[in-house]
Amino acid sequence: MPYFRTTTFAAPGLSLIASAIIVVFGMWWLSRAEAVARKAGEGYAGEAATAPVVSDMVRERAAPAGNFDPAELPHGKPAESGPPFALAVLPLVVVIVTNFLMSLVVFPRLDFSFLAKYQWGGTTIGAVSGVWLMIASLVGIGAVVASLPAFAAVRDAVFSIQGGPLISLAAAMNVLAGLTGTASGGMAIVRNAFGDQFTRLATEYHISSN
Repeated sequence: MPYFRTTTFAAPGLSLIASAIIVVFGMWWLSRAEAVARKAGEGYAGEAATAPVVSDMVRERAAPAGNFDPAELPHGKPAESGPPFALAVLPLVVVIVTNFLMSLVVFPRLDFSFLAKYQWGGTTIGAVSGVWLMIASLVGIGAVVASLPAFAAVRDAVFSIQGGPLISLAAAMNVLAGLTGTASGGMAIVRNAFGDQFTRLATEYHISSN
């Protein structure tokens, strides 16, 4: 979107076809995996015939962490019915409708000429609207993770990996993508938090950026 000045609704036909393929193949794979697991006698903890043994020590240590008592695990049961279909898809509908309104209704009616100024990056709304709408929330989650004290341990572990900057860069992106739950968020955090370090390492190792 930033490069070709398109919106999230570009190529709707191809997008719907790709989505249908993903849904059909994904559901087939999940059904197959479930059948294999059930045939092997595997299942969830709630399906166990006997209640798990929970020691007093486990209960005492679990109590301060929250309001869940491990001893109550076998007493639960699945709901008799799932949520209504409309309620289940409502979050997706909200995202799609909001994206549509912002892209094709709200943004075109606003004056974003200030973005062309140097202090705003000398850009246009067409170049950044896709990032604003699709990546902002994901990067926001990643920024929160990056602000945590534990992130320093992750940073130190990443740069202690042997094999050169390419290895540590690949490891950093995959680890941070897992921590943040998003590939784009992980890449953005790596660029923002480690960009200077990796640029310096690339120069030291004579790695071309081309």
